[in-house]
Amino acid sequence: MRDFHSPAEGAFAEERKENQQRTVLVEMHREAQTFFVKQLEGTLEGKAARAYLEDRGLDKDALVRFGIGYARAAATLLLRHLKIEVRGKTPR
Repeated sequence: MRDFHSPAEGAFAEERKENQQRTVLVEMHREAQTFFVKQLEGTLEGKAARAYLEDRGLDKDALVRFGIGYARAAATLLLRHLKIEVRGKTPR
C-alpha cells in the first residue's frame, strides 16, 4: 500500500522547516549581539570605543538599552565565535 500525503501535510512540513530556520537565525543574531557587547565591554579596542561613545553622549544605560556593541577590525572573529557556539549546542 502506498503512503498517502496530502498537500496540507507538505505545506505543514515546509512551514515547520521555515520556522526552524527562522529560530536558528534569530538565535544566531542574539549570539552575535551578545558577542559584540562583550567586545565593547571587555577589550582594549572596546575601551577606546566606549570612550568615543561617551564623548558622543551615550552613557552605560543607553548602551544597554540599545544593545550597542563593538565590531573589531578582525572580520573573522564573529564567524569563529559562532562556529564554536554552534558546535557546542549541536547534538552529535
